[in-house]
Amino acid sequence: NYSTSILLSSSMLVDSDPVQIKDKVQELGQVIYRKSKLIDQLINNILTSSKFELNQLLLHKRKILISDYVSNFYQDFLTENHSLNRVLSISIADNLGEFSVDESKLNEVLTNLFSNAVKYSGEGDKIALEMKLHEENQLKVSVYNTGKGLAKEHLQAIFEKFMRVQQGDGAGSGLGLAICKEIISAHGGIIWAQSELGSWTTISFILPRAKI
Repeated sequence: NYSTSILLSSSMLVDSDPVQIKDKVQELGQVIYRKSKLIDQLINNILTSSKFELNQLLLHKRKILISDYVSNFYQDFLTENHSLNRVLSISIADNLGEFSVDESKLNEVLTNLFSNAVKYSGEGDKIALEMKLHEENQLKVSVYNTGKGLAKEHLQAIFEKFMRVQQGDGAGSGLGLAICKEIISAHGGIIWAQSELGSWTTISFILPRAKI
């Protein structure tokens, strides 16, 4: 439970003798920060889901250099998760050019995919992002992780609302991948999963090089 972790860590910082816990201050601070980020993500997922339910989600698209955008997202992720014990990598093809996207919504998709990759992998596992052109005017983005994996019968179900078929590190809303599907669909794209149970999972999506 994210809020419980924050309360316990905060309690230790407030109630303990500073001298006795001086070596744990940074560790406790990192726990509070990580869990707060996850709560923020849960809230955003719930708000976005509500907008979809009410047909109130509007895309604000503009042309961006997609390589720069995703590289910046990845660097921010590394900075915010510098203590994460995973093997991280990124591969971006050359000359991808411009794509019309809603930057905040694409950020939401990437955040959910990386959050899942972290949640369902373990210490020393790999998380990799790959981005390349697909059939000339389409962009393909994949987030891969080693770890728990998925059974074949769950590969479509994970994109349904409130569906949680894995037991990862911490609770979730079961909305993340459903929201990813809605956002990608709103961009005219598709999203899907590939996996081998007990070994790896890859979530990929394709976006068209659509005009605004």
